[in-house]
Amino acid sequence: MRRLTWEMRLGIFLVAASAVIYTAKFLVLGDPENTYYYVFNALGLVVFQIFCNSSEPCLLV
Repeated sequence: MRRLTWEMRLGIFLVAASAVIYTAKFLVLGDPENTYYYVFNALGLVVFQIFCNSSEPCLLV
């Protein structure tokens, strides 16, 4: 079996941390529509963040 690199472990940790935070937000505030809005808004912007966070100038602006 292949070992996980530190990048893969970091990615798994960040996804798990996001799930915990959104679950806590849902349990405390109890507003699923607002939580779903933030989750899908964050997922939609991931592509732009990948392009704009590289060492090269942002190609999308």
